[in-house]
Amino acid sequence: MGRREDVSPKEDLLRKEIVETGRILGKLGLISFLGSYALGNISARLPRSSRILVTPSGLAKNTLREREICVIGLNGKVLEGRLKPTSETPTHLEIYRRRRNVNAIIHTHPVYATAFAIARRKIPLVTIEMAGLVGSDVPVTRFVIPGTRELGKEVVMVLRDRVGVLLANHGLVTVGSDLNEALNTTIAIEENAKLTYLAATFAEPKLIPRIQATRIRRYIETEYGQRSKLRPRLK
Repeated sequence: MGRREDVSPKEDLLRKEIVETGRILGKLGLISFLGSYALGNISARLPRSSRILVTPSGLAKNTLREREICVIGLNGKVLEGRLKPTSETPTHLEIYRRRRNVNAIIHTHPVYATAFAIARRKIPLVTIEMAGLVGSDVPVTRFVIPGTRELGKEVVMVLRDRVGVLLANHGLVTVGSDLNEALNTTIAIEENAKLTYLAATFAEPKLIPRIQATRIRRYIETEYGQRSKLRPRLK
């Protein structure tokens, strides 16, 4: 199916943001390309819409072009694009159906976060950045075959109202109200996982208490930076 000529400016902007997000993930080493297997996927939903833009299956996400982005509906039907959407489409759709405040999803295979996923251990909350951007630990799903609706249901059940979840033996999924938020969450979780691993080589990592993490997150959301009130984040 081809692309319509009357695509909205907002949809064009989302295409650009998805391509740029893929480029950044590649530059940071959070995704990779293994010949015919392209790790990771990205999607974004047009706010107050059932139209979802998603990366195609099998193509490196750090070299995508805007015209290669697929558009699907909440039922999974391809609305625009000639390429096959990511094999993880069922997981993206399940999250969008259950979390109306989510407008962006990023799935990556970061080295340290994925190491936790392989060990099937949650990533504890040990850094200020993790407290401010994530607000909780990152739990792990049970192992489910990728690309299935069963995995999507498992992700939704474990994710609940959090912004990040590990897929057992697989990788990391983060969500946000927009792509920038999901991207920053991905980066914060991987950095936290790396520092947890390094600290554990010579001592037991000390966790930030949940009540303190809540205060830090509230401060980041409302007071940090150049404005007294930042735009609302996912709750």
